[in-house]
Amino acid sequence: MQRRNKEVTIFNLSMLDVMTGALGAVMIIMIVLLTQKIGAEEDKSPTKLSQNADSLAKNAKKLTQKAIELSKKDKETQKETKELVKKATELSKKAIELTKKALEITKQKIFLKEWEAELKKREQVVKKKEKELKVKPKKIVESGGKVGFKIPKNVVLMIDLSGSMTDNPDHENRMDQVRAGLKMMIATMSNESKVDIVFFPTFANLKDTASCKALYTIPAECKGKRRDLAYKDKNLNCYKYGSFNNKLISLDNDKVKYDFYKKISCLKANWNTPTIPALKYVLENYKDAEGVILYSDGTPDTMKEGESADELVAEVKALNKDNKKIYTIGVGSEFRNNKNTPAVNFLKKLASDNNGHFVGF
Repeated sequence: MQRRNKEVTIFNLSMLDVMTGALGAVMIIMIVLLTQKIGAEEDKSPTKLSQNADSLAKNAKKLTQKAIELSKKDKETQKETKELVKKATELSKKAIELTKKALEITKQKIFLKEWEAELKKREQVVKKKEKELKVKPKKIVESGGKVGFKIPKNVVLMIDLSGSMTDNPDHENRMDQVRAGLKMMIATMSNESKVDIVFFPTFANLKDTASCKALYTIPAECKGKRRDLAYKDKNLNCYKYGSFNNKLISLDNDKVKYDFYKKISCLKANWNTPTIPALKYVLENYKDAEGVILYSDGTPDTMKEGESADELVAEVKALNKDNKKIYTIGVGSEFRNNKNTPAVNFLKKLASDNNGHFVGF
Protein backbone atom coordinates (compact mmCIF):
# COMPACT_ATOMS: atom_id res chain seq x y z
CA MET A 1 0.00 0.00 0.00
CA GLN A 2 1.42 3.30 -1.05
CA ARG A 3 2.21 5.76 1.74
CA ARG A 4 0.26 9.01 1.58
CA ASN A 5 2.26 12.23 1.64
CA LYS A 6 1.19 14.47 4.49
CA GLU A 7 2.09 18.09 5.05
CA VAL A 8 3.88 18.41 8.34
CA THR A 9 3.57 21.71 10.20
CA ILE A 10 5.90 21.95 13.16
CA PHE A 11 5.65 25.69 13.79
CA ASN A 12 3.39 28.41 12.59
CA LEU A 13 5.78 29.19 9.80
CA SER A 14 3.49 31.47 7.88
CA MET A 15 3.28 33.77 10.89
CA LEU A 16 7.07 33.69 11.26
CA ASP A 17 7.38 34.60 7.60
CA VAL A 18 5.10 37.57 8.11
CA MET A 19 7.17 38.68 11.13
CA THR A 20 10.48 38.44 9.31
CA GLY A 21 9.00 40.23 6.33
CA ALA A 22 7.83 43.02 8.63
CA LEU A 23 11.23 43.07 10.30
CA GLY A 24 12.84 43.54 6.89
CA ALA A 25 10.61 46.55 6.33
CA VAL A 26 11.66 47.97 9.72
CA MET A 27 15.28 47.51 8.70
CA ILE A 28 14.73 49.46 5.47
CA ILE A 29 13.07 52.32 7.40
CA MET A 30 15.96 52.41 9.89
CA ILE A 31 18.52 52.59 7.05
CA VAL A 32 16.65 55.54 5.54
CA LEU A 33 16.56 57.33 8.91
CA LEU A 34 20.24 56.74 9.50
CA THR A 35 21.54 57.78 6.06
CA GLN A 36 22.64 61.14 7.52
CA LYS A 37 26.20 60.69 8.68
CA ILE A 38 26.60 61.45 12.42
CA GLY A 39 30.19 61.46 13.56
CA ALA A 40 32.87 59.05 12.38
CA GLU A 41 31.75 55.63 11.06
CA GLU A 42 32.62 52.80 13.42
CA ASP A 43 31.73 49.13 13.73
CA LYS A 44 29.22 50.20 16.40
CA SER A 45 27.79 53.14 14.45
CA PRO A 46 23.98 53.24 13.98
CA THR A 47 24.34 52.78 10.17
CA LYS A 48 26.61 49.72 10.53
CA LEU A 49 24.34 48.19 13.17
CA SER A 50 21.33 48.72 10.94
CA GLN A 51 23.11 47.10 7.99
CA ASN A 52 24.03 44.11 10.13
CA ALA A 53 20.47 43.87 11.40
CA ASP A 54 19.12 44.01 7.85
CA SER A 55 21.51 41.25 6.75
CA LEU A 56 20.43 39.05 9.66
CA ALA A 57 16.78 39.64 8.86
CA LYS A 58 17.31 38.64 5.23
CA ASN A 59 19.13 35.46 6.28
CA ALA A 60 16.33 34.68 8.71
CA LYS A 61 13.77 35.08 5.95
CA LYS A 62 15.72 32.76 3.62
CA LEU A 63 16.03 30.12 6.33
CA THR A 64 12.35 30.36 7.10
CA GLN A 65 11.46 29.91 3.42
CA LYS A 66 13.74 26.88 3.22
CA ALA A 67 12.12 25.47 6.34
CA ILE A 68 8.68 25.85 4.77
CA GLU A 69 9.83 23.99 1.68
CA LEU A 70 11.40 21.19 3.68
CA SER A 71 8.34 20.80 5.89
CA LYS A 72 6.32 19.81 2.85
CA LYS A 73 8.62 16.81 2.22
CA ASP A 74 9.13 13.60 4.08
CA LYS A 75 9.22 13.32 7.85
CA GLU A 76 12.92 12.56 7.63
CA THR A 77 13.53 16.23 6.99
CA GLN A 78 11.66 17.35 10.10
CA LYS A 79 14.81 17.52 12.22
CA GLU A 80 16.57 19.74 9.69
CA THR A 81 13.43 21.86 9.46
CA LYS A 82 13.40 22.36 13.23
CA GLU A 83 17.03 23.43 13.22
CA LEU A 84 16.45 25.88 10.39
CA VAL A 85 13.43 27.41 12.11
CA LYS A 86 15.36 27.67 15.36
CA LYS A 87 18.28 29.35 13.61
CA ALA A 88 15.94 31.70 11.76
CA THR A 89 14.30 32.70 15.04
CA GLU A 90 17.66 33.41 16.66
CA LEU A 91 18.74 35.53 13.71
CA SER A 92 15.47 37.47 13.90
CA LYS A 93 16.01 38.16 17.61
CA LYS A 94 19.57 39.37 16.98
CA ALA A 95 18.32 41.59 14.18
CA ILE A 96 15.79 43.15 16.54
CA GLU A 97 18.46 43.71 19.22
CA LEU A 98 20.78 45.38 16.70
CA THR A 99 17.94 47.56 15.49
CA LYS A 100 17.16 48.71 19.04
CA LYS A 101 20.84 49.44 19.71
CA ALA A 102 21.18 51.41 16.48
CA LEU A 103 18.09 53.43 17.35
CA GLU A 104 19.39 54.17 20.88
CA ILE A 105 22.80 55.32 19.60
CA THR A 106 21.10 57.52 17.02
CA LYS A 107 18.89 59.12 19.68
CA GLN A 108 21.91 59.81 21.89
CA LYS A 109 23.89 61.44 19.09
CA ILE A 110 20.93 63.53 17.98
CA PHE A 111 20.38 64.61 21.61
CA LEU A 112 24.06 65.57 21.98
CA LYS A 113 23.96 67.65 18.81
CA GLU A 114 20.81 69.45 19.96
CA TRP A 115 22.33 70.10 23.42
CA GLU A 116 25.57 71.43 21.91
CA ALA A 117 23.52 73.84 19.81
CA GLU A 118 21.59 74.94 22.92
CA LEU A 119 24.82 75.50 24.86
CA LYS A 120 26.18 77.69 22.08
CA LYS A 121 23.02 79.80 22.21
CA ARG A 122 23.35 80.21 25.99
CA GLU A 123 27.03 81.14 25.70
CA GLN A 124 26.13 83.85 23.21
CA VAL A 125 23.50 85.26 25.60
CA VAL A 126 25.99 85.27 28.50
CA LYS A 127 28.67 86.98 26.39
CA LYS A 128 26.16 89.62 25.33
CA LYS A 129 25.16 90.27 28.97
CA GLU A 130 28.81 90.46 30.06
CA LYS A 131 29.47 93.00 27.33
CA GLU A 132 26.52 95.11 28.47
CA LEU A 133 27.67 94.97 32.11
CA LYS A 134 31.24 96.05 31.38
CA VAL A 135 31.50 99.76 32.16
CA LYS A 136 34.46 102.06 32.61
CA PRO A 137 35.24 103.37 36.08
CA LYS A 138 33.98 106.90 36.62
CA LYS A 139 34.68 109.62 39.12
CA ILE A 140 32.25 110.36 41.92
CA VAL A 141 28.88 111.36 40.52
CA GLU A 142 26.79 113.54 42.79
CA SER A 143 23.71 113.96 40.65
CA GLY A 144 21.93 110.77 41.69
CA GLY A 145 22.33 109.42 38.15
CA LYS A 146 23.43 105.95 37.16
CA VAL A 147 27.12 105.19 37.65
CA GLY A 148 29.29 102.10 37.41
CA PHE A 149 32.72 101.16 38.67
CA LYS A 150 34.98 98.22 38.11
CA ILE A 151 34.61 95.73 40.94
CA PRO A 152 37.95 94.51 42.36
CA LYS A 153 38.58 90.78 41.97
CA ASN A 154 39.17 90.32 45.71
CA VAL A 155 36.54 92.28 47.61
CA VAL A 156 34.63 92.41 50.89
CA LEU A 157 30.95 93.38 50.68
CA MET A 158 29.77 95.18 53.83
CA ILE A 159 26.04 95.32 54.54
CA ASP A 160 24.33 97.77 56.89
CA LEU A 161 21.52 95.89 58.68
CA SER A 162 20.29 98.75 60.83
CA GLY A 163 16.55 99.05 61.47
CA SER A 164 16.12 101.93 59.03
CA MET A 165 16.76 99.53 56.16
CA THR A 166 13.10 98.50 56.50
CA ASP A 167 11.55 101.10 58.85
CA ASN A 168 12.25 104.58 57.43
CA PRO A 169 10.38 107.86 56.66
CA ASP A 170 10.34 107.06 52.94
CA HIS A 171 8.56 103.71 53.54
CA GLU A 172 11.18 101.95 51.41
CA ASN A 173 12.12 98.32 51.91
CA ARG A 174 15.80 98.95 51.37
CA MET A 175 16.77 95.44 52.48
CA ASP A 176 14.99 93.92 49.48
CA GLN A 177 16.90 96.31 47.21
CA VAL A 178 20.22 95.38 48.83
CA ARG A 179 19.56 91.62 48.71
CA ALA A 180 18.73 91.87 44.99
CA GLY A 181 21.78 94.06 44.35
CA LEU A 182 24.12 91.68 46.19
CA LYS A 183 22.87 88.63 44.32
CA MET A 184 23.18 90.42 40.98
CA MET A 185 26.71 91.58 41.81
CA ILE A 186 27.89 88.09 42.82
CA ALA A 187 26.20 86.53 39.79
CA THR A 188 28.11 88.79 37.40
CA MET A 189 31.52 88.42 39.08
CA SER A 190 34.07 86.25 37.27
CA ASN A 191 35.26 82.82 38.44
CA GLU A 192 38.64 84.36 39.30
CA SER A 193 37.02 86.63 41.91
CA LYS A 194 37.16 86.12 45.67
CA VAL A 195 34.56 87.59 48.02
CA ASP A 196 33.11 87.56 51.51
CA ILE A 197 30.18 89.36 53.10
CA VAL A 198 30.42 91.21 56.42
CA PHE A 199 27.15 92.35 57.98
CA PHE A 200 26.52 94.74 60.87
CA PRO A 201 25.15 94.62 63.50
CA THR A 202 24.39 91.02 64.59
CA PHE A 203 22.15 92.01 67.51
CA ALA A 204 19.10 90.24 66.04
CA ASN A 205 19.83 90.35 62.34
CA LEU A 206 19.57 86.74 61.21
CA LYS A 207 16.42 84.78 60.47
CA ASP A 208 15.45 82.21 63.09
CA THR A 209 16.65 79.02 61.37
CA ALA A 210 19.57 76.77 62.30
CA SER A 211 21.51 77.49 59.10
CA CYS A 212 21.01 81.26 59.46
CA LYS A 213 21.87 81.38 63.17
CA ALA A 214 25.07 79.46 62.46
CA LEU A 215 26.40 82.47 60.53
CA TYR A 216 27.26 84.23 63.80
CA THR A 217 29.13 82.74 66.75
CA ILE A 218 29.01 84.75 69.97
CA PRO A 219 32.60 85.52 71.13
CA ALA A 220 33.58 83.98 74.45
CA GLU A 221 34.02 87.47 76.00
CA CYS A 222 30.36 88.22 75.28
CA LYS A 223 28.80 85.09 76.79
CA GLY A 224 27.01 85.58 80.08
CA LYS A 225 26.62 89.31 79.52
CA ARG A 226 23.32 91.06 78.87
CA ARG A 227 23.14 91.48 75.11
CA ASP A 228 22.23 95.19 74.95
CA LEU A 229 24.90 96.15 77.52
CA ALA A 230 27.55 94.06 75.75
CA TYR A 231 26.65 95.75 72.46
CA LYS A 232 27.04 99.25 73.95
CA ASP A 233 30.43 98.46 75.52
CA LYS A 234 33.03 100.16 73.28
CA ASN A 235 35.76 97.85 74.55
CA LEU A 236 33.90 94.77 73.27
CA ASN A 237 32.92 93.72 69.76
CA CYS A 238 29.84 91.85 70.91
CA TYR A 239 27.01 91.77 68.35
CA LYS A 240 28.56 94.59 66.30
CA TYR A 241 29.46 92.61 63.16
CA GLY A 242 29.62 89.15 61.66
CA SER A 243 30.73 87.53 58.43
CA PHE A 244 29.77 84.60 56.24
CA ASN A 245 33.21 82.95 56.04
CA ASN A 246 35.75 85.12 57.96
CA LYS A 247 37.91 85.00 54.81
CA LEU A 248 37.65 85.57 51.06
CA ILE A 249 36.07 82.68 49.14
CA SER A 250 36.79 81.91 45.48
CA LEU A 251 33.75 82.14 43.18
CA ASP A 252 35.11 79.36 40.97
CA ASN A 253 31.79 77.51 40.57
CA ASP A 254 28.05 78.11 40.65
CA LYS A 255 27.62 76.09 43.86
CA VAL A 256 29.67 78.67 45.81
CA LYS A 257 27.59 81.50 44.37
CA TYR A 258 24.36 79.69 45.26
CA ASP A 259 25.65 79.26 48.82
CA PHE A 260 26.11 83.05 49.02
CA TYR A 261 22.54 83.59 47.73
CA LYS A 262 21.13 81.39 50.50
CA LYS A 263 23.12 83.20 53.18
CA ILE A 264 22.08 86.63 51.85
CA SER A 265 18.46 85.52 52.30
CA CYS A 266 19.19 85.05 56.03
CA LEU A 267 19.88 88.76 56.63
CA LYS A 268 17.26 91.04 58.19
CA ALA A 269 17.29 94.63 59.47
CA ASN A 270 17.30 95.50 63.17
CA TRP A 271 18.99 97.78 65.76
CA ASN A 272 21.71 100.40 65.22
CA THR A 273 24.57 101.25 62.81
CA PRO A 274 28.03 100.16 64.07
CA THR A 275 29.77 101.08 60.79
CA ILE A 276 33.17 102.00 62.25
CA PRO A 277 33.79 98.79 64.29
CA ALA A 278 32.78 96.74 61.21
CA LEU A 279 35.16 98.71 58.96
CA LYS A 280 38.00 98.25 61.46
CA TYR A 281 37.35 94.48 61.49
CA VAL A 282 37.50 94.29 57.67
CA LEU A 283 40.64 96.40 57.30
CA GLU A 284 42.50 94.40 59.98
CA ASN A 285 41.41 90.87 59.00
CA TYR A 286 41.06 90.80 55.19
CA LYS A 287 44.64 91.57 54.18
CA ASP A 288 44.23 89.90 50.76
CA ALA A 289 41.23 92.07 49.82
CA GLU A 290 41.86 94.73 47.19
CA GLY A 291 38.72 96.69 48.01
CA VAL A 292 35.63 97.11 50.14
CA ILE A 293 32.10 97.90 48.99
CA LEU A 294 29.90 99.35 51.73
CA TYR A 295 26.08 99.34 51.42
CA SER A 296 24.53 101.69 54.00
CA ASP A 297 21.55 103.98 54.52
CA GLY A 298 22.54 105.93 57.62
CA THR A 299 25.13 107.68 59.74
CA PRO A 300 27.37 105.57 62.03
CA ASP A 301 26.47 105.34 65.71
CA THR A 302 29.62 107.27 66.62
CA MET A 303 28.48 110.27 64.57
CA LYS A 304 25.23 110.31 66.50
CA GLU A 305 27.32 110.38 69.66
CA GLY A 306 29.14 113.56 68.59
CA GLU A 307 32.06 112.60 66.35
CA SER A 308 32.25 114.38 62.99
CA ALA A 309 32.43 112.78 59.55
CA ASP A 310 35.98 114.15 59.14
CA GLU A 311 37.13 112.54 62.38
CA LEU A 312 35.64 109.15 61.51
CA VAL A 313 37.05 109.15 57.96
CA ALA A 314 40.49 110.11 59.27
CA GLU A 315 40.29 107.22 61.75
CA VAL A 316 39.41 104.77 58.95
CA LYS A 317 42.10 106.21 56.67
CA ALA A 318 44.73 105.64 59.35
CA LEU A 319 43.64 101.99 59.66
CA ASN A 320 43.66 101.46 55.88
CA LYS A 321 47.39 100.76 55.76
CA ASP A 322 47.08 98.51 52.70
CA ASN A 323 45.38 101.34 50.76
CA LYS A 324 42.30 99.29 49.94
CA LYS A 325 39.79 101.06 47.75
CA ILE A 326 36.57 101.76 49.64
CA TYR A 327 33.43 102.13 47.54
CA THR A 328 30.25 103.35 49.20
CA ILE A 329 26.70 102.75 48.00
CA GLY A 330 24.06 104.91 49.67
CA VAL A 331 20.74 103.06 49.84
CA GLY A 332 17.56 105.16 49.79
CA SER A 333 15.97 108.22 48.21
CA GLU A 334 18.13 110.78 50.09
CA PHE A 335 21.23 109.29 48.41
CA ARG A 336 19.63 109.12 44.98
CA ASN A 337 18.47 112.74 45.31
CA ASN A 338 21.89 113.87 46.56
CA LYS A 339 20.54 115.53 49.68
CA ASN A 340 22.96 117.38 51.94
CA THR A 341 22.62 115.10 54.97
CA PRO A 342 25.24 113.77 57.43
CA ALA A 343 24.79 110.24 56.05
CA VAL A 344 25.31 111.32 52.43
CA ASN A 345 28.31 113.50 53.30
CA PHE A 346 29.95 110.74 55.36
CA LEU A 347 29.69 108.10 52.60
CA LYS A 348 30.96 110.52 49.96
CA LYS A 349 33.98 111.53 52.04
CA LEU A 350 34.74 107.93 53.05
CA ALA A 351 34.90 106.91 49.38
CA SER A 352 36.83 109.93 48.09
CA ASP A 353 39.50 109.74 50.84
CA ASN A 354 40.09 106.02 50.17
CA ASN A 355 40.41 106.04 46.36
CA GLY A 356 36.87 104.77 45.85
CA HIS A 357 33.56 105.97 44.41
CA PHE A 358 30.19 106.90 45.87
CA VAL A 359 26.94 105.77 44.25
CA GLY A 360 23.37 106.72 45.21
CA PHE A 361 21.34 103.50 45.02
